[in-house]
Amino acid sequence: LRVTNNAAAANTKLDITCDFLGVEGSGLSAVNVTADITLTGANGRQSDQTEAANEWWFAYVIYNPTAGTVAGFLSESATAPTLPSGYTKKRRVGALYNDSGSNFRQFVQVDRIVTYEGDTEGGGPYRALSAGSATTYTDVSWASGVPPIVRRAYVTASIQSPTGSTTLRIRANGSSNTGQ
Repeated sequence: LRVTNNAAAANTKLDITCDFLGVEGSGLSAVNVTADITLTGANGRQSDQTEAANEWWFAYVIYNPTAGTVAGFLSESATAPTLPSGYTKKRRVGALYNDSGSNFRQFVQVDRIVTYEGDTEGGGPYRALSAGSATTYTDVSWASGVPPIVRRAYVTASIQSPTGSTTLRIRANGSSNTGQ
């Protein structure tokens, strides 16, 4: 399974490809679909939802067994999207964030592993905190970096310091462990 931004329209479309995908008891082979948030219905977004900035969208592969058609689909619902007419089967395959400019964050998902390719707002790698410093533990929100449906996330952190003083300590929210 591979889910990624569309090469021609990375801010509004995503591509979903897979050699084989099980969708509610149906086996689909050679899946290759595109979902466009500017459209509604099959290969678009849920028709009663409006694109907005700073929100999560969930990517689905949907299937119409009567017509034998497969499509990409976007919904704000992680569990119960309203499917287009004729489409009765679905499988959630990913989640993506629409940033403050209403652009999809640049990413590549292979199976269940997601890598952010860059920060569409700043041009560099995705940053939860930029140009920050503190002498005590400081809460940093990952709400726009980790979808609300995720149970476990692995995060790689790095520091860039022009002064040469570089210390990074990470602890779980609410922990009193200083790591020293």
